[in-house]
Amino acid sequence: MVKGKNGLEVINLEQPFVKSPKVCLSQMVNLNGTTLVKFSRSGLRPFNQEELKRILRVGFCLKCHQENDVIFKNWPPKKTCPYGSNF
Repeated sequence: MVKGKNGLEVINLEQPFVKSPKVCLSQMVNLNGTTLVKFSRSGLRPFNQEELKRILRVGFCLKCHQENDVIFKNWPPKKTCPYGSNF
């Protein structure tokens, strides 16, 4: 930043604000479930660690199966994709 007229700071928009961000700037929570941003609406919250695990676990299956696939009808909630380690 450079001092401009009237003491205002001028930002060069051609330069990145963060040289090497450790998180995506739109990320609300990390994989441990730690909240990274504040929410402006009451009752609004990010997913917690257990919810993230469940979401990501199903994500492996959705690469090969549609959401209405027969495999999801009686799938035990704690069971993980047997091929998940390949992705």
